[in-house]
Amino acid sequence: MERLAALTMTLLMVAVSITSSLNVRNPPYEGQKYLIITIDTEAQSPRQSNDHVQRLIYGNFSDGRAGILEMMDEADQAGVQLTFFVDVLEDTLYPGEIREVLRTIHARGHDIQLHQHAYLIPDETWNDWQSDPHWHHHEADPLHKIDCWDEETADFVFEQMISVLEEENIPLPVASRGGSYAYNEAILNAMAKHNITTSFNYEPQLRKDYFNEGTQPMFKWSNGIVEVPVTYIPVPWTLSGLDRLDDTLWSSWFLNRHFDSFFDASNGDTVAVMIFHSWSFLELVEHKDGEYFEYSNDKKVKQFSKFLENIPDDVEVITATDLADKISDGEFEISTEYDVAKVSNHCTNPQ
Repeated sequence: MERLAALTMTLLMVAVSITSSLNVRNPPYEGQKYLIITIDTEAQSPRQSNDHVQRLIYGNFSDGRAGILEMMDEADQAGVQLTFFVDVLEDTLYPGEIREVLRTIHARGHDIQLHQHAYLIPDETWNDWQSDPHWHHHEADPLHKIDCWDEETADFVFEQMISVLEEENIPLPVASRGGSYAYNEAILNAMAKHNITTSFNYEPQLRKDYFNEGTQPMFKWSNGIVEVPVTYIPVPWTLSGLDRLDDTLWSSWFLNRHFDSFFDASNGDTVAVMIFHSWSFLELVEHKDGEYFEYSNDKKVKQFSKFLENIPDDVEVITATDLADKISDGEFEISTEYDVAKVSNHCTNPQ
């Protein structure tokens, strides 16, 4: 066992050494280093058999609980704010429950932004919407896939999401992330219309079928929206040479090197964006009728707590709202711009 531990440590140190050597050519990042910890907050029906909000958002089971309340507890203890990308449209599926989630997060002082899994919206809701005076008629089927939306549909649905936040007295959103990082030109234009100034959609590894220019710092779309890419850290142990900043790095011993590696390789002003979900403290368990997230123990809660303790001193945790304010104040030099028309509608012009 001691030999195995020694060998593991040796391999880790070799990996760190290789990572350091890979970054020798990159000048040190000169700006302030920021981290946004984002939680996609959703109760997707395929991920549990029942009690979806209680189980997939609160992580509440008969033998224990590990969900967004524990996330906020640990963040409060560490003195940082989290950014919750809440699937507000699920209010149509779980009426009242999603609004309570919004109220709970807001009361705790954490950030709320928009997230969308449109396939979860019931057909009855689509039918009701199409009788609304503001609705422009479209065929219903493709609307369940958000990267099929045209601007009229995107504009209408963003109005519905924003109205929920307004009714709950929650600050208006400044950021949006599509379910499975789905987006298109119409969505980006609708965001601009509603003063949602930052997009957290660009995922260059998992969504290679989308607009893709490889790993990028923050960049602008031609309509003024700022894109905040998902963070990939340069590492030597993957085929791509990159590892996503998510819960797989909670227990990493080398956070200082990871963050230095990311920022030094950024080639421009950027922020680190950490990805996880409201069910990230749970375990995926296989059943006869599917795989469901379930409570096992509080191991991941403790790992997250340790991660927060080990965030490097030169990395400041901010929220999506903080970032939008800093962009507005001119703190970042965002020099790269791409034509928003490059993000096609995937129903009419698949890439």
